[in-house]
Amino acid sequence: MSLATCLLIMLGGAAGTLARYALSLWKLPASETLPLGTMLVNVTGSFVMGFFGTLTLSEGRFPVSEDVRLFVMIGLCGGFTTFSSFSLQTLDFLRSGAVIRAGSISSLPSRSAWPPSRPGITSPPASMAGP
Repeated sequence: MSLATCLLIMLGGAAGTLARYALSLWKLPASETLPLGTMLVNVTGSFVMGFFGTLTLSEGRFPVSEDVRLFVMIGLCGGFTTFSSFSLQTLDFLRSGAVIRAGSISSLPSRSAWPPSRPGITSPPASMAGP
């Protein structure tokens, strides 16, 4: 692992974190009962990771360097998605006595994030997936 690769991942992570913050602020008024901003970033990030990861494989239609893949998939998507925030929000609901709400959102991360990964992987037309 080179210093340049580490810097690329750090820059991607910073950009993803800023994008997550901006989106959360935008969704803040609608997030009083459920963390909609957090859910949106997890679903979107999962789709982007699946879609980009499929298209840019070495045998994919748009192969890119490993550094670019690391920047987008580890840095950008890693900084953008936020399962740790989801966990904290679940605990906050439990602390406030909203046990049913905590239970409902604690099961949402896996149910809401893996489905967008699937179309992200399968949506590139066959002509784009590789030669």
